[in-house]
Amino acid sequence: MNANMTEMKSELTTNIAEVNTKLTNVNEQISANKEELKSDLKGIGDKLTTMDKKFEEMEGRIESVENKFENKFVDIENKFENKFEDMESKLEAKIFEKVEDVSISFRSDLEKLKQKVMTGQGDEFKFQAPYSKPSIKLSTYDGKFSWQVYKTQFSIVADANQWDSQTKACQLAASLRADAADILQTLPETQRLDFDALVNALELRFGEKCVKDYSRLQLKSRQQKVSETLQELATDVERLSHLAFSDCPTEVREVLALQHFIDGCVIRNPESSPNGGSQGLKGGPSVCYEIRGSPASNTKGQTPQTSRQRIGHVELRCGAVRATDEKLLE
Repeated sequence: MNANMTEMKSELTTNIAEVNTKLTNVNEQISANKEELKSDLKGIGDKLTTMDKKFEEMEGRIESVENKFENKFVDIENKFENKFEDMESKLEAKIFEKVEDVSISFRSDLEKLKQKVMTGQGDEFKFQAPYSKPSIKLSTYDGKFSWQVYKTQFSIVADANQWDSQTKACQLAASLRADAADILQTLPETQRLDFDALVNALELRFGEKCVKDYSRLQLKSRQQKVSETLQELATDVERLSHLAFSDCPTEVREVLALQHFIDGCVIRNPESSPNGGSQGLKGGPSVCYEIRGSPASNTKGQTPQTSRQRIGHVELRCGAVRATDEKLLE
């Protein structure tokens, strides 16, 4: 057991010696590193000192450059100020010279004018009141005649009166009557004073194609009103036929108008009818003979007998006329 203890002590002593040796080596390395670190720090310090000197030199150079630029700017500013002053003085001298010339010329002309007025030669200097063009009045449009004709007439009046777009819209809206005035109700409030929108709406409603279709529909449904005379009915049917069948020959248009007139007649009691008449079917031959045979309805150069013959011929062709009318309305 003593031997074991001796061995352990010996090993422990050996280990302690090794540790001490290692610690000594570490201390030596640390000392060496400290020296190196001090040397490095000293080198960095020297470099920083050198850089500070260089920065100071750069600041000095920059300050020198700034001073040079300031001096240059001051010189340029002084030169421009001197030039502006010279230009200003020259311009003032020229303006003063021109004003003097104009003043002398004006005084000379004024003296001449006074002399002419004093010697009775001043009539040529009398001022006349400005001439104003008379305003051309505009006719109204109710939709019963050609829209293209009225549109052309309106353009002529608008150009003569020198109306702008808004004035043209106001004048056109104010000139509308009857069916044409109803167009205003179809437009939004923002477009009622828009000339182009108003013209387009009237074009769609009263343009040539629309007028034809609308007039044909009116002819199909046209009936004599209670207080309407046969002569008034005939006049309106003739007007609608002219609009509806303007592209047809005159003979065909007259035949169609007569047929629509016969269809639109309402047979009344002869005692209560203002034009008289006989009992019969609506639009029967008796009414047609009565109107066409009366003196008021005879056209120039036609006798009642001629009218009756023509109506009889039309009635014989009644079926053909209706077929032609239906074909045109399609």
